[in-house]
Amino acid sequence: MAGYPADARSVSTAVVLDGALPYIAITVQGESGQVVQTRCLIGLPIPVVGGFFAPGAPLGPPAYPANCLAFSDESP
Repeated sequence: MAGYPADARSVSTAVVLDGALPYIAITVQGESGQVVQTRCLIGLPIPVVGGFFAPGAPLGPPAYPANCLAFSDESP
């Protein structure tokens, strides 16, 4: 995926809710100290019954990698 550091040495993930939408945040640190992050939509709410439509499923968000934002530089 574009923006992913070639010298990645550390990766972390976290589930983040933005309103009712669940995302997985992927943070990567490169050997050089650069920190980049992307967020991928991991479901769309199912009305009334609850739960989520998965990526790539009918009525769900697009399948990977189209459900992810581009990596952005989050370096301190």
